[in-house]
Amino acid sequence: MRFLEKVQKLTTAFPVETCRFEENASFYGLHPNADSRPRHIVFQPMTEETVNNLVASYRGPFPKDLLHLYRHMNGFALFWTTISLSRANIVIPYCLFSLYGVPPEPRRYTYQPYNIRIEDLAKPNHSPDSWLKFGSYHPPYDIEQFLELYIDTDTQQVYSVDKANPECCILQQWDSLDDCLCSVFDQLAEAYPTMSGVDAL
Repeated sequence: MRFLEKVQKLTTAFPVETCRFEENASFYGLHPNADSRPRHIVFQPMTEETVNNLVASYRGPFPKDLLHLYRHMNGFALFWTTISLSRANIVIPYCLFSLYGVPPEPRRYTYQPYNIRIEDLAKPNHSPDSWLKFGSYHPPYDIEQFLELYIDTDTQQVYSVDKANPECCILQQWDSLDDCLCSVFDQLAEAYPTMSGVDAL
């Protein structure tokens, strides 16, 4: 998958002192002189047992490309930024692009992926039964628009849907999971080059 190549290049896109590798996740783009949230978090691959349990628990055929991705990463949280809450006079970290996974047990880690089993239960009423919700993102320069990502388990096509629209209207469509992830990553990398180490990508 081309997307895996992009993620692999994150290891060289940031100075080594801004990266940290732990049991549960790899962190890229940390501030070298502060305990800050990284620009990107990639969770360590799913175990084969977790993959098998996920497939067994799903209501239909599980997308092969997504399973392939999970054998390389248990989800991700990419392009972290901050947003200001003026009324509360605080700044909070915010992730622009997420791939859901399966949180490890026991829940002893600070950073974990969103649980795809739970997120998929919160689908719009009008979404087809064959759609699996696997991720989300905010388009460039629009933190208020929250787009959910769905893969059709019958056709393998991928769709983005505005969470705020109850009619489940498709905003964008891709022929494959890889096309979708590469497209969203490239959009955000172009919009926020200092967050992505874009010269290395």
